[in-house]
Amino acid sequence: MRRPAVFLAAVLLTAAAAMVFGADFGVSVDNDSTWERKEKDEDEFIQKNKLLLWFSHEFAENYEVKAVASGTLSNDDAEPTFYADVQQLSLKGLYPLPAEGISLFSFEAGRFYESEFTGRVFAHTMDGLRFELELPASTGRLSVGYTGLVNKYYGSIMMGLADAADDVDDDVVLASPRLLGSFSWEFSELFGRQSLTVAALVQMDMRSRVESSPLDEVDTQYFGLGLGGPLSPGFYYDLYGWAGTGDIMSYLVGGALRYYMPEVYFSAFSLKFLYAGGEEGVASYYGDYEGFKPIAGTAFGMAFAPKASNLAVGEISYSIKPWSGSKGSALESLQTALKATVFYKPVDGAISEGQADAAADAGYLGTELGAAVNYRPFSDLGMGLSLGVFVPGSGMFLTAYEDPWITGKLFISISF
Repeated sequence: MRRPAVFLAAVLLTAAAAMVFGADFGVSVDNDSTWERKEKDEDEFIQKNKLLLWFSHEFAENYEVKAVASGTLSNDDAEPTFYADVQQLSLKGLYPLPAEGISLFSFEAGRFYESEFTGRVFAHTMDGLRFELELPASTGRLSVGYTGLVNKYYGSIMMGLADAADDVDDDVVLASPRLLGSFSWEFSELFGRQSLTVAALVQMDMRSRVESSPLDEVDTQYFGLGLGGPLSPGFYYDLYGWAGTGDIMSYLVGGALRYYMPEVYFSAFSLKFLYAGGEEGVASYYGDYEGFKPIAGTAFGMAFAPKASNLAVGEISYSIKPWSGSKGSALESLQTALKATVFYKPVDGAISEGQADAAADAGYLGTELGAAVNYRPFSDLGMGLSLGVFVPGSGMFLTAYEDPWITGKLFISISF
């Protein structure tokens, strides 16, 4: 158990450095307990305890250093008992330039979290450089980075056979080695308070560039377009699309409608949809597959959370704070939410989840019903309880996975 001791020593040294240099400093302890059932008569209880240390320090007026380190104790058989990583360590510079017609220029160098404007294609930690230019009517952003130095247990890139092999190899501790470039330009309130975003992503698998790899490599490029804004007070929409090129010619489209009603217990209603192309007749998502492949995007669903590939999704949700009108009440911050998500497979063939029958025809994959309660009685104490029940469509999954999937999560976070 040397690794927890080394991590604890690093925490203490970082805390001491933060105090010496007068930095803002904080610690949080998160407990994430999950019970799930996917396979018939097979239950699994997973508990993760995560210690997170952060500090930030502003110096020389325009510069700021940010650092976040974490260590996790886990009983998941697919993970080590303990693993740790630096989740952020970056230097950021801010330069207001109103005299040149530029509202703000900034850069960030080091390790940071990067996401394109939808979060559906790439949202991941990487090491690199990020530049942002804010003009009065638009904002440009350029990022370049490498993902192969991140601990794989904090990563989520799974694009090819080499990634799948590394995921189950205990000797591999780093995430998929991808070199990534990201560019976006948002034109704010271009017309009628609507905003237009254009974006591009390029990623290269660096395995063959640094070592011989017998497995496939996936190099891709993506070109995105988004439009969004208010339709009326409290009513907003988003539309977006991505075209994928390179090893894979593909596409993804999606959008959302959101209606906020703060006067009715801060309630919110949303409708979301997504359609991602697939390849007909293939037996596996990994390997020779030419459907849309996200690099590391956010997914719909809790018990069933497939990647955005060969997938059509519709989701409706509603959230409310029942005691928000009771100022000073201990339950004022409590929020509840209900959600229903429908999944459909557009073409015959594989999806990212291996429990699905790749030989099944295109059709209805199933529906997930979800409920959640989030509560923060104090600024340094938060907790959440959520439940997802996925009911598979008939004949779409392997025999062992035809019964309802159930996942329940309890999350508690304490910070000081």
